[in-house]
Amino acid sequence: CRALAAAAEKTRVWGAAELDFRMYVCGATGKGCPAKTEIKIAPARDIQETLGKALLAAPASALQAMSVEPSSAVSREGYNKEFQKRVAFPPSDTSNQYTFDFETYLAFKQAATSLPDSKSKKRFTSEVGKKVLEAIVAGGETTQGGGSNKLPSGGETGVGKSMSGLLSAYDARKDGLGRALEGCVALLDELKGAGVLGDYSFKEDFDSEFWTPDGPPTTIEITSDLPAFLQASLQLSAEGSGVSADFASLGLSAYLANCNVRVEVNEYFVDKEYRPNPDDYQPSQLILQLSVQPLP
Repeated sequence: CRALAAAAEKTRVWGAAELDFRMYVCGATGKGCPAKTEIKIAPARDIQETLGKALLAAPASALQAMSVEPSSAVSREGYNKEFQKRVAFPPSDTSNQYTFDFETYLAFKQAATSLPDSKSKKRFTSEVGKKVLEAIVAGGETTQGGGSNKLPSGGETGVGKSMSGLLSAYDARKDGLGRALEGCVALLDELKGAGVLGDYSFKEDFDSEFWTPDGPPTTIEITSDLPAFLQASLQLSAEGSGVSADFASLGLSAYLANCNVRVEVNEYFVDKEYRPNPDDYQPSQLILQLSVQPLP
């Protein structure tokens, strides 16, 4: 009976209030603490050098376009120690996934501390999205090839079309969203091919009958495993920085805006493994939900 009780206790999923109280007792007494879970860090992917450097340069380039002087208040050494606690990475090799993640955080953290208010941060998001889109298009022209994900229409990306052709702007208000969905997949495939995205899935519920400015929004959902900006995005979100380091949503939003589409982005961080101790929280997946509508 004791063995069964112990097994039940070990596998029990605690409610939020119960877990909060248990963690309070754990912190105060050191007793009753939830079991720790072994955290396994995936091997680093290689990031394609040209696109990787262009993406990392995008925040500073956006600030320059806004005539904003970059802040010097960001301490590389201090933040480096915090990121290295999770996983060791070579400090200067941005072709390493985890170094790239750290450098992404620094670039966007510097931007966030350089911008005084939400209005300027909103403009920065638009400007950096344009720079990210330019980098992806330029990268796609030099690494032309077939994509790995099926298009909504059943075709495949990169077949018979240049990257600039796939991501060229058109008026989705009158021509519908179909071509834009094809461009979205092409953009995501380019990021994946460069190592910036891991495996991903792409879902959408577009219905031409409801594609109007006053109709219900179309939802695009992208689920990505271990994107190379995951920790940067998580940290900036936790800090309430007001900026996003999510290169995928930034590029997609800029592209869709060029097609006269209004975009609202929500991001969710998911740990696919249940961990009884909240201190072990280790997100490995990013879910992006884009709500899109044609502009009036």
